[in-house]
Amino acid sequence: MAEVRRASADDQTRRLHVIVLKEQGGSRRLPIYTGSAEAIALACSLEAVEMPRPMTYQMADSLHDMELAAQALPDDPDLA
Repeated sequence: MAEVRRASADDQTRRLHVIVLKEQGGSRRLPIYTGSAEAIALACSLEAVEMPRPMTYQMADSLHDMELAAQALPDDPDLA
């Protein structure tokens, strides 16, 4: 499991959104710059904020799960 920490920047005018992946047990870091929409979605997920409707990635995940479930159904011509 990865440790997740949220930090606020000193310069609020620039509004850079960066996800920094840090190596566990090491010193390497990988910064990933994101857009504000992605940063907001990630922050809401991490803080377990309920949104009034599913975020795009949640909807895509649900559609993928439904597709996998449909593939697992037996082929029965009577159900068509």
